[in-house]
Amino acid sequence: MNNRQHVDQRRQGLEDFLRKVLQNALLLSDSSLHLFLQSHLAAADIDACVSGQTKYSVEEAIHKFALMNRRFPEEDEEGKKDHDADYDSESSSSGLGHSSDDSSSHGCKISPDPQGS
Repeated sequence: MNNRQHVDQRRQGLEDFLRKVLQNALLLSDSSLHLFLQSHLAAADIDACVSGQTKYSVEEAIHKFALMNRRFPEEDEEGKKDHDADYDSESSSSGLGHSSDDSSSHGCKISPDPQGS
């Protein structure tokens, strides 16, 4: 088997695995999984964040990584504020299980939505 085939098989296996993960509600609510998939934190840093031992929350770690890896340059500051307001209004349905203003409990532990939405 050549290298290209090997890479394609690994990619397909990863896609299949991620599809299965996305069908499991329990896994979707796991903070550690979100940090693993959406940041470059090491395993020890993920554990520390999830247990509330870092100065940043799960959401902040993911958001910072996303900002650092943007494909497009930032607009002016006013455009950024408008975008942030749009982001905040959508974040409660992001699959993370909490809204962006949920800062109680260190922001690292995901709690179910009290409104049941």
